Amino acid sequence: MTGHGLNGPALGAATPEDWIDDTAEALAIGRRLRDKVLVIGTSTGGTLAIMAMADPQLAENVAGLVLISPNFRIKRSTARILDLGFASIWAPWLMGAEYSTTPTSQDHATYWTTTYPSSALLQVAALVRAALTINPSTIEVPLLVL
Repeated sequence: MTGHGLNGPALGAATPEDWIDDTAEALAIGRRLRDKVLVIGTSTGGTLAIMAMADPQLAENVAGLVLISPNFRIKRSTARILDLGFASIWAPWLMGAEYSTTPTSQDHATYWTTTYPSSALLQVAALVRAALTINPSTIEVPLLVL
């Protein structure tokens, strides 16, 4: 996924469109490898997976969908400000240029981007808002949520 596994600025430069394109590419690769694809999405990967399954072309040959802690709401209650009007203008000023979390372990610090531009949160919030517009009854892929 664009920006993931790289540094904070790379994550901050990613857009929902980038991630949707990445999801479509991953599904296309899966279909080239096998006739049927099992999609597993964790966190915002779950958000993207639901969006993909709502598109009949992207859902083609998907045998099932597993969502692990799917992101349909940013955990912190203060994240609601990301949904308010013109948040892209004033939210970074209010939140600061960067957002940081404290790693919970050495592995977390090593393998997770814990500091990134606060604008990345705006991109995730936009993606979640888009996913919430999907009517789940239109998705015909078997689903397991953990």
